[in-house]
Amino acid sequence: EVRLTLAGLRSDDERIDLLVQLSGNARQNNPKLAVELLNEARQFTNRRATNYRQLEQHLMVADAFREFEPARSFEILESGIAQINELLTAAATLSGFEVNVFEDGELPLEGRSGLSNMVNRYGQVLGLLATNDFDQSQTLANRFQLSESRIVARLSIVRSLLGKQGSRSRGPRDQNTFIRRVR
Repeated sequence: EVRLTLAGLRSDDERIDLLVQLSGNARQNNPKLAVELLNEARQFTNRRATNYRQLEQHLMVADAFREFEPARSFEILESGIAQINELLTAAATLSGFEVNVFEDGELPLEGRSGLSNMVNRYGQVLGLLATNDFDQSQTLANRFQLSESRIVARLSIVRSLLGKQGSRSRGPRDQNTFIRRVR
């Protein structure tokens, strides 16, 4: 029945969404089925993301694996971080020409672009995984090439370990906080 439904969907994005949703539904009653569904979703996310929605889907699959097989979560996150590093490098090169992800040479901690939002989201999932495997979470946080991205990921890990939720960093009087790029 699931196979027929998947075949009837128009895109891999829809298939991934359905598989993750079904996995979540099966999580408590049938963990083995939940993992099988996630493995199938993982097959669709093995490809290089071509937009932010696909990067978000990689995160959804990684987060869903967190409860069952954290090592798989880290594997998925690692490839996403490598791609985000490439995108950040390209955005820094094009800053002022085609895109304006950076503000005064700094990556805003508060997501003002899809790319900085992705950095925050990857940091959040690393934070959630840190409660299971702090060392591996820290290792992946350190794979971000830009210091701002590393700091965002590390802050998310600390927040998660301290039991604080939220991804927004605010300065005094609720002002936006920036971290200056260090080369």
